[in-house]
Amino acid sequence: MKRVVLLAFLIITAHCSAPQQAEDPESASKKAAVTAEKKQARAGDAKKEKLNQELQQVAEEAWPVFDNILLAMNENDYERFIRDFDATMRAAYQDKNIFVKNNAARIAVYGKNTGRSVHKITKRAPYYLLHYWVRFAKTEKPVTFLMNLVKKEGTLKVAFLQFKFSELGKSSKP
Repeated sequence: MKRVVLLAFLIITAHCSAPQQAEDPESASKKAAVTAEKKQARAGDAKKEKLNQELQQVAEEAWPVFDNILLAMNENDYERFIRDFDATMRAAYQDKNIFVKNNAARIAVYGKNTGRSVHKITKRAPYYLLHYWVRFAKTEKPVTFLMNLVKKEGTLKVAFLQFKFSELGKSSKP
């Protein structure tokens, strides 16, 4: 009996210590592809996390810019309104009289803005696109406000902005 057990032990030990048969190339290739995909997924997760942190930081830095624009609109203050614009936006809003006239018409129809919240933020290098919802005194629903920002010399500058009053319906246009 001892011999049988000893013989079985030797066979099992020899089998376990024998070199393993090489994997077939297709199986090895599949394992390598899965490993590469896992590494890419981890790298992708790290990139997404880094982007999310960057977008969160931009959203926080954008609040004063956004609040300034809304306050300037309520006060019909042209100089304050264009304070954070980049050169292209300043050129587009170069006529103070047009701003004052259009803003007064907007206030007459929609009222002054009364509240805001961030809806979404995305990045399309070099721009950050922020979507806000803005409430106005004379509207039931919030209006989408789009603002493109670009970092120049460490500060955010407004490269584009748009209110989507059309979402409220055609009857409420100024």
